[in-house]
Amino acid sequence: MSLSWLAVGLVLLLPWMLASLWLRTLWTEPEPGVWPSALGYGFMLAMVGVALILGTMGLIGLAPSVLPVLAIVLLLVWLGRDDFNAWIRTRPILSERPRTEQPWWARLFWMLLALYLLVRLLGLGLELALQPVFAWDAWTTWIFRTKAWAESGQFVTFVSPGEWLAGVPESASAYTIAAAGYPSGVSLIALWPVLARGEWNEMAMSLPWLGCVMALGLGFYGQVRLWGAGPLTALVFLYVLASLPLLDSHVALVGYADLWLATSLGLAAIAFLQWVRTGDRRQLGLWILLALACLLFKREGAVWILLFLPALIAARVSRVWRLGLLACLIALVIAGWMSGGLSGTVPILGTFSLTPTLIDLPWIGRFDLTYYNSWPAVRRHLFVYDNWHLLGYLLLFAIGAGLVRVFRAEAPSWLRAQMTFTLGSLILFYLLFFMTGAHLWAEKATSLNRLILHFVPVYVFGMMTLWELVRSSQLDGERPANAVSGRSVSAQD
Repeated sequence: MSLSWLAVGLVLLLPWMLASLWLRTLWTEPEPGVWPSALGYGFMLAMVGVALILGTMGLIGLAPSVLPVLAIVLLLVWLGRDDFNAWIRTRPILSERPRTEQPWWARLFWMLLALYLLVRLLGLGLELALQPVFAWDAWTTWIFRTKAWAESGQFVTFVSPGEWLAGVPESASAYTIAAAGYPSGVSLIALWPVLARGEWNEMAMSLPWLGCVMALGLGFYGQVRLWGAGPLTALVFLYVLASLPLLDSHVALVGYADLWLATSLGLAAIAFLQWVRTGDRRQLGLWILLALACLLFKREGAVWILLFLPALIAARVSRVWRLGLLACLIALVIAGWMSGGLSGTVPILGTFSLTPTLIDLPWIGRFDLTYYNSWPAVRRHLFVYDNWHLLGYLLLFAIGAGLVRVFRAEAPSWLRAQMTFTLGSLILFYLLFFMTGAHLWAEKATSLNRLILHFVPVYVFGMMTLWELVRSSQLDGERPANAVSGRSVSAQD
């Protein structure tokens, strides 16, 4: 192996290990699932940090280089050396709370399932290594910028074709792509290993996508264990997630930003639910950091993270206030409809318009509103084709079961937040695919499945929480009335 490939491995592993070790030190008590969570979330935070540093270098006029980033990483290692050393000396590095003894068949099934997932991951890795980037959106939107920066040795500017033809001031030295205004986080992450390689290499550029799906799997599994589920339950639900054809295709067809947004939004939403359930400030920090990271990947991320607001209200506001806020929202919608809508200017962001026939939001775009019958296309992609296996059916069942429990007075706050987030995403999908020109994205199968992918990790995690809630409720019902309650924390508010 050449030194350049060793450099690629170093620049990917060093920030990852630093971020993971930093996260691991935040858990002073050994908990099942802490290490997988730290590794999964650590990778995402490391890549987001690398993208932010490289982006800042471009803003201040520096050329693309690994040295400033590595210097910052090594500085962080040096500044935290005392804390890291103290943590390692005071506890075994692989320590973990004793697990509940599993029957032999459960351990065997766990090992076989883990082996299958590892083989599947190896197959996806071979796909990345052996095939070039397809000349679809991945190339025309994100990876073209990466190659332009790598080949030119500078952060060249990108403008839209309209701006280029109009002769904007920077167009003389600028490159042009249709999606010039899209966030550059994915392009910067892909650039990072290419800089270490020293020349354009699509295999090196592709490696972060393999790391991204590993981060999703590790973070998901670790959070399920932290929720209180057993190792077999955690791996079964990870299999449900990792075996989905659409998810795997976004690993194999390297270059798209959807896998990154799905991982960032999914892990953020899972940390949010953990914080709502336990009040753990560490999960609060992970939620905020990864929710903000969504803004680096796609414009849709700015809309998706708004769903956390109603979910937070559903979790933290009393029932009376929730009903009052809902009544006020309905009244505002009716008033806005009767008056012809709202329009105005938001400082920094720009102008907006919300009318019965138009939605025009800064940075998001303009959508004319009218009804389109997209049900046949949605039904085919969610319930007939092999894109999602049986996920569509399972999601409908989970929503029904969740709503039944939400309408009960004893519904836990995390369940109210989870159902609000899930239903909010479905409402947004309805508005997008049934009320705007984006109905063509569903009919022509261009973006329907990609946008659904963004929410799939939190959908599957929600199914797991409902499973654990039902299971723990059944266990409570089997205990004698005078027995000391050992109710799982996952069933508590």
